[in-house]
Amino acid sequence: MNHEDRGTGAGEGTRAADTADARPPRAEESPTDALTRAEADVRDRRSEAERDPATGLPALAGALHRLSGLRAAAGDRSGALAPAKEAARIYAELGTKRPGDHQAELAMAMGALGDRVADTGDPAAAVAFAQQAVRLQRELVEEKRPGASVPALAAYLLTCAARLADAGRAVDAVPCAQEAVGLLRGPAEEDPDAFLPRLASAVHALGHHRAAVSDVSGAVDAGEEAGGAFRTLAARRPGAFRPELATALDGLAAHLTRAGDPAGRRVAQDAVALYRELAAERPEAFGATGGC
Repeated sequence: MNHEDRGTGAGEGTRAADTADARPPRAEESPTDALTRAEADVRDRRSEAERDPATGLPALAGALHRLSGLRAAAGDRSGALAPAKEAARIYAELGTKRPGDHQAELAMAMGALGDRVADTGDPAAAVAFAQQAVRLQRELVEEKRPGASVPALAAYLLTCAARLADAGRAVDAVPCAQEAVGLLRGPAEEDPDAFLPRLASAVHALGHHRAAVSDVSGAVDAGEEAGGAFRTLAARRPGAFRPELATALDGLAAHLTRAGDPAGRRVAQDAVALYRELAAERPEAFGATGGC
């Protein structure tokens, strides 16, 4: 297994697979141009796969995955689903032919397919794909095989927790989020610059999952930890992590209020003050939030 992933996003652990065989992005490329290039890339990769399936199919699957993500980002939810399905199917077929190969990529594709299915308004169906991503990456981590990534497993677990919650399965979501937090503690201690942001985000999510099952004290504990972590990050890197800190404080205030703790009002005021600062600095991004 490895702790080599970097970044703060929940999906960062899969980025290596996501960019495999990607053609170099062009400077200042617009989203429309990027989408056009991705569609052309799929056509080119499909031709290559027809000529040489052994090398062409993995590249085609990667191109389809990228196309799906770009279409989803552009708001084309139905159009994003087909390439996500095809990418997952190709990776699954490649794994059948050569067991053990492309399992990390298949986990990535299954997670993305779950996202696309959820985007089309079927949260219950999306759960199975999120669970499959967890299962595939868990096998890699437990068996210490190539492609194993503890941060990727944590990311899939957090996504699975969100999918379960969206499907009305709040109780099942909590252990997924708790496991993700546990997996990220080691990397965050070893390399806080890279992994403390991920741990803080995971703990913040855990707080909301606990609140959804009426674990008020557990939600407060998680909210306090997330807020403290983001304060530390914001102090270490002035100008960074302030939006995340504001969000964490807002969540903590809600948890404290539910617990009947008068400190919730003070924390809420701190969150609003920080949102106002952000809105003054970047009204295009925080203007609506700053008025809360």
